[in-house]
Amino acid sequence: MIRMLGCVVLCACAAQQVETVVVPPVPPPSRASSTAVIGCVPALPSGAAERRRALESALRQDAQCRGAYVELGRVLRETGDYENARRNLHRALAIEADDPDVLAELALNHLAVGHLELAYVTALHAEEVDARHAPTQNVLGLIAIRRGEVAEAYRRFVRATEVADLSELWMNRGQIALSVRAYEDAGLSFRRVTFLRPDLYDGWIGLGVAHRGLAEVEEARAAYQRAIALEDARPEAHYNLAVLIHDHSSLDLSAIRDARAHYEDFLSRASGPRWADARSGVERSCEGCRPGRLELLRQLEIALSAPE
Repeated sequence: MIRMLGCVVLCACAAQQVETVVVPPVPPPSRASSTAVIGCVPALPSGAAERRRALESALRQDAQCRGAYVELGRVLRETGDYENARRNLHRALAIEADDPDVLAELALNHLAVGHLELAYVTALHAEEVDARHAPTQNVLGLIAIRRGEVAEAYRRFVRATEVADLSELWMNRGQIALSVRAYEDAGLSFRRVTFLRPDLYDGWIGLGVAHRGLAEVEEARAAYQRAIALEDARPEAHYNLAVLIHDHSSLDLSAIRDARAHYEDFLSRASGPRWADARSGVERSCEGCRPGRLELLRQLEIALSAPE
């Protein structure tokens, strides 16, 4: 299951009933976000509120700074101010009517508010202007996901990565590859993600999922452990690693204890309604119901620890 925006979601998408946590497609930054394009803004601060103030200040000094309108539209979209994002993007279009950067960002804004057909028409216009514009291909992929057209989404994301070598594009390609169990291509995609962004937790999670789909257990383990080393406080890698070890423990007591520890780490980190199903699958323990994974491990640990 894939969602365009929002939180990390649970997915059971691999062969051998692989249970895993995967990442959603994330739109790449528009080329207009670079300081080279935004000539009236030599450097932008990191925080969204600070960026917005800097861009608004720059536009008061130069009302024709097209790139600043685009970047401001992106910042506003990412903070949920879709109407003001739309207004600023239309101001950019008034300066340059057929700019694919602006059109791609406008399509993303339409998509964010649920205007699917308007997003599609806008993205197609951007493609007519520049068929090799990577952000446009990415947006068309995201739109295809929303339309339930997985093969088309896959085609668009592959095309985007053929045009631009951005980690966000490879992330989307890897994600869609996982959803159709194309593990070789998913592995290729997430290896590229982790090369470009070795600090990206979600990239290592995706790589681990791809390795597991290919039955490359040790490689999957290494990828999940790399994710834990980056962000130990997040639950996803602990869950994935626990499931991996559990399913390949071969009644090894040390492995069973290792899996149990990661399940407990997952439970201590996973809170809120979005984790309810995963938590239930791990910790379920009730009379007459199928035990959760943690309870099964505890029972197995007790059996293996008992003297002969």
